Amino acid sequence: MPTRHGRPPIGVGVRSGDTQWVTLVADEHAHTSDDPVAAAQTPDPAGVGPRERLRLHVRRRAPALAAIGIFIALSLAYTFLWAPLVRHTSLWIAPGDIWATWRNAHMIGWGDIGAIYDPYYGLLTFPGVVVALTPSAMVSGHFGLAESLNTWRVPHPSAWYVLGRAMLLLGSFCLLAFDAVAEELGVHRSRRRVLLGGEAAVVFLVVTLWGHPEDMLALGCAVYAVLMAEHGRWSSAGWLWGAAMAFQPLVLLLLLVVWSRVPRGERGAFVIRAVVPSAVLLAIPLATQWHMTTQAMLHQQNLLRLNHPTPWVALSTPLGHGAVSVGPGRMVALVAAGCIGLLVMRIRPSLLGLL
Repeated sequence: MPTRHGRPPIGVGVRSGDTQWVTLVADEHAHTSDDPVAAAQTPDPAGVGPRERLRLHVRRRAPALAAIGIFIALSLAYTFLWAPLVRHTSLWIAPGDIWATWRNAHMIGWGDIGAIYDPYYGLLTFPGVVVALTPSAMVSGHFGLAESLNTWRVPHPSAWYVLGRAMLLLGSFCLLAFDAVAEELGVHRSRRRVLLGGEAAVVFLVVTLWGHPEDMLALGCAVYAVLMAEHGRWSSAGWLWGAAMAFQPLVLLLLLVVWSRVPRGERGAFVIRAVVPSAVLLAIPLATQWHMTTQAMLHQQNLLRLNHPTPWVALSTPLGHGAVSVGPGRMVALVAAGCIGLLVMRIRPSLLGLL
């Protein structure tokens, strides 16, 4: 749909060949001289060595890296100082859910990966984040640092010095992906800083308050997978999607959106790369504790005393001891996302239209 100047409107995707869509930037004044590194959109510019590419990439992601540093500093200040200064109590505020994940990280370090889906620890997702936290957990265990677990809360768990930093670093990785999308859409660097502030506030709720870095880490990998697909880097897109699923399989909600970008000839290899990480991580738990692992994955036990019940509880299967199964209900979201993905495959919008 060209304009009177012979160019398509800003933000509209146009077809290039049979398998790739070219995304036009949202801001026609983007990547000007006040942001020289933003113009380097190609991942491997000709004539530039690995060190120079790394330096350019760090410069392009400087706003996101600064946001990550500020986010970690403020989050740690909150956990250490909020209770003494505001609540006037002597304790540290550490999210309760992360301690069960931390205990599972110890299990992997001790070689008992089959026990990570024990109902007592409440792991309901794929074990990617548990594996990522294992080195930090073993360092903490080596020095005998104190930690909390479920209802057993330590007022000043010394393991938080290690766990807190590891959790916040993993959970804030998504800010790099969000900033990359903003750059791809031609958002000016000053506006990207504002966006990063709002995005960091959302990450604070999910990670700092609730202790679920796997959700934001998976979302960051999925967003990077979409960007790689936009640039036709199907191998990288497949592996990034596999990493996202290994951290949180709920990113399947975006699967058909990415699938719509992959050419038919690349789809088989894409699926293999996307499945391998999760298959490798789940192989031992399934082989050694089949019943316990499948129960956790399929039923998705949810304790009513810990979460606010909704009318949907009446349709959930009771599991006993005040718990219900939320797995079947989440399938509704997967079906709805699949319908949206099929629509995306038909209209094939640009990246801006997709967002």
